[in-house]
Amino acid sequence: GSSHSEEKENFSCCICLSGDMSALEGHSRSLISVPCPGQHRFHLECLSNWLQIKDSCPCDRTKLSQTFLTLMREKSRQKSVDDDGSEFTPIAASTPIAIGDTDALVDAAA
Repeated sequence: GSSHSEEKENFSCCICLSGDMSALEGHSRSLISVPCPGQHRFHLECLSNWLQIKDSCPCDRTKLSQTFLTLMREKSRQKSVDDDGSEFTPIAASTPIAIGDTDALVDAAA
């Protein structure tokens, strides 16, 4: 049977309410299973954002273990380093900004 692909089609992240598996930049989105009785699954990005403010399963509010929370924070931190130009990257760190040179640039263009 095709139970595996059907399972994927029936997936719906209850944080963003979307079953969309394609992320913006063409990477397929990671799914994370939460260690709760319902084994609920979420997009990695959605769950990471949720766990910044809550420490429970978004579906059934089961309190999640500290081990899992730590693991998730590590995952989202790694992802922020891996994805160049992602929303996690602070602009100041990735974009060199020239301060004091602007007059010279304007003069050269004039």
